Amino acid sequence: MQVSRSPFLVLATLLAGAASAQNFLYMPASRAPQTQELGSFRIVPLMRPSARTQMFYDATEAGSASFLATGLALRYDGPIPPVGAPGPFTIQRLTIAVGTTTRAIPGPDFAANLTQPLTTVFDGPVTYWPDQGTSGPEPWGAANDRLNFPFTQPVQIAVPAGGFFVVDLTIDGNGLNGQAHTMLDAALGAGGPVDGIVSNRGVGCSVTTGGTNATISTSGIHAPGGVHSIWGDALGANSPVFAMIGGSDTTAPFGPLPLLLPGTACHIYTSSDVMLPLRADGAGSLAPFARGSTVAIPALSLFQGAVLFEQLAAYVPGANPFNLVLSDERVVQLGTLTPISPGFYAVSHGFDAAAPIADDAGPHGYALRVQTQ
Repeated sequence: MQVSRSPFLVLATLLAGAASAQNFLYMPASRAPQTQELGSFRIVPLMRPSARTQMFYDATEAGSASFLATGLALRYDGPIPPVGAPGPFTIQRLTIAVGTTTRAIPGPDFAANLTQPLTTVFDGPVTYWPDQGTSGPEPWGAANDRLNFPFTQPVQIAVPAGGFFVVDLTIDGNGLNGQAHTMLDAALGAGGPVDGIVSNRGVGCSVTTGGTNATISTSGIHAPGGVHSIWGDALGANSPVFAMIGGSDTTAPFGPLPLLLPGTACHIYTSSDVMLPLRADGAGSLAPFARGSTVAIPALSLFQGAVLFEQLAAYVPGANPFNLVLSDERVVQLGTLTPISPGFYAVSHGFDAAAPIADDAGPHGYALRVQTQ
């Protein structure tokens, strides 16, 4: 005997089956983000007008070595009393790509961190609201569920042994007013690059007789897997500048170092194996982490303890017979690279969604809720 079923019953059965197929992975799994805040926060990417972040989770921190991902949600750190404009704010373009990598320790080179192409699962504008001051943990997807992103297509994920599940997120044209408190919930682990030792030697020369001598400085993490920026002062207003990086400060192809340029007080201190083209501002300065000023060290232990010699050279017509102003010397002894513990990490650039090199890297674990089937 055939038993008929009402359309309502069929629909209810289908919906129940679909609902039962929806599951979630909470990352980083070791910090139980489904039940508690993670104890830290990150202002990148949502507190910046333009930014890029790569997030990495090993199989343990992803909660599974194999899953079919269909969406993800972020959440704010809290509780923070709401201040500033009430919103909403708009990101002109937000992109999310996911996949895996076999890279054991990610470095500051975004492309080098990926051993296979990622799949873009979201690409478009996003309107969002600031932190509403909810007592923690904050809701997944934040206010009005605007940080919940269903994927345009499911992505099968198989986290390789020794590798990571990767989420690559970029934002450009973020219209926040700086008071939205859109800081993302995150955990802080251990490991990665440990800063090395830096010092200055010698003395720079000046644009004018009796003027201030040019100087060089660096900022960042001077270590394998880290990135540091070369900057300086008293280089001549709006002058073209080269950041010279060498493996020696005792010899160069043209002879022994240091070399005094005849008729000047300027010394060449480094062998200048690599040169980065830059430009000073109207005050004759280079700002820390200006575009093109970064030195990315691959996350390889063979670079531990290596020494780099760095110097700035500015082209300033009329400064001396060579039209050059040279800074003092920056000696950079790279630090160490230590194992990541637990298995989460992130690299980011806080000012440029299109930057090829990150300006920050470390054991940060953003809170994610990944929807699976």
